Amino acid sequence: MNPDDALHESPDENRRRTIVDMLVDGEAVDKSALRDALNDAGTRDYFIDALLLRQLAVAMAPNTFRAEARPPAPAARVLRWSAAAVAALTTAVAGYTLGREHTVPPTVSESRTVEAARPSVPAPEPTRTIRFEPGKNWISSMEGQ
Repeated sequence: MNPDDALHESPDENRRRTIVDMLVDGEAVDKSALRDALNDAGTRDYFIDALLLRQLAVAMAPNTFRAEARPPAPAARVLRWSAAAVAALTTAVAGYTLGREHTVPPTVSESRTVEAARPSVPAPEPTRTIRFEPGKNWISSMEGQ
């Protein structure tokens, strides 16, 4: 069968393949309609391909392991809640005591002025001096008003 032929199947071929798909999917199929569909050689080939494809898909499915869910014992629940309460209480007490021991630095009452930083090395002489002359290379915004 040419792949282009599958794009242009007749309504009868479409009906026969639908019946085969229903059978492979486990749906109820009319016995006489299935017999008529399997009389066609192309539909029988399609049926075999669909069965093999289904078999491959089942074989490729990942293995899943599922443990039975059982509720925890009452003693385990009490132990978990007790441990959580102890952890919360310990954290709260530790935070409170560390907060009380923390001292606040005294506020600064006098302000100090910083002397201007003096460069240790004098600036070098400029290599090029740029002069701005009004009208030649510089236009004042005040002149235009």
